[in-house]
Amino acid sequence: NKIKVDNSTGKVYFATSNGIVAFNANVAPFGDQLSTTYAYPNPATKNDEFITIDGLNGKHLPRGTNVKILDSAGYLVYETNVVEGQELKGGKVIWNKRNLSGNSVASGVYIVLLTLPDTGETSVTNLAIIH
Repeated sequence: NKIKVDNSTGKVYFATSNGIVAFNANVAPFGDQLSTTYAYPNPATKNDEFITIDGLNGKHLPRGTNVKILDSAGYLVYETNVVEGQELKGGKVIWNKRNLSGNSVASGVYIVLLTLPDTGETSVTNLAIIH
């Protein structure tokens, strides 16, 4: 499986054994409100209970930011939105390394796709989990 980000368009391509999957936000990779993002700890080990997703240089995630976490095959593992409560905690998303069914995710590389619906801005980062 391979992953490619087109920084000029914001598209993320996932090559899988079943074909190619593309995430298309139709915008540049990041903008004025949604800055470059990162996830930490990265890599996360079995001793790390949570992963934090936040903006760089003190720029936190704006309220309403949609956060999707995909596995290396392009399947949606987790999704949330930055809501008022998260914004009050500094505009960070705290992920417990569990999928939408509540099960622990496997070791691997994960892609974090962030979209700010109001402006269409996007940001992409990746993270590794090692159990």
